[in-house]
Amino acid sequence: MRDAELRFVQSPGVSKGELNRKQQAFVDEYAVDRNGKQAAIRAGYSPRTAEGQASRLLSNAKVRAAVDAKLERLSRKTELTAEKVLRDLEQHRVLALAADNHNAANKASELQGKFLGIFVERQQVDVGPTLAQLLTDIDTGDGDG
Repeated sequence: MRDAELRFVQSPGVSKGELNRKQQAFVDEYAVDRNGKQAAIRAGYSPRTAEGQASRLLSNAKVRAAVDAKLERLSRKTELTAEKVLRDLEQHRVLALAADNHNAANKASELQGKFLGIFVERQQVDVGPTLAQLLTDIDTGDGDG
């Protein structure tokens, strides 16, 4: 790509390798809770397109590198690592069992499983009649048409 083409592609006032104001805001907000959609909204993107924007931003190599660097800095600052989180959860689980607190032990186990991706939260979304129901309605003449 030629220099003139690069200047055209880049946002005004943003040199090669830098993030624009909204991208940097997204990086900062993403580090808060690692929720891309909410980070995009807080960074000033439209709530209607925030989920797509978050996906696009996290796929952008410059933005991804900035996110990774920010999370690494925060991790070092707090000395919080995945290993420490799992170790702490296991310690809480063991202590809860020793105190005969099965609710707390179960919660620690649940959090370990979520952290490791063993448990996936699912939601059922009802979007209307199924294809079979629509075909039955058409066959019996119960449809709106």
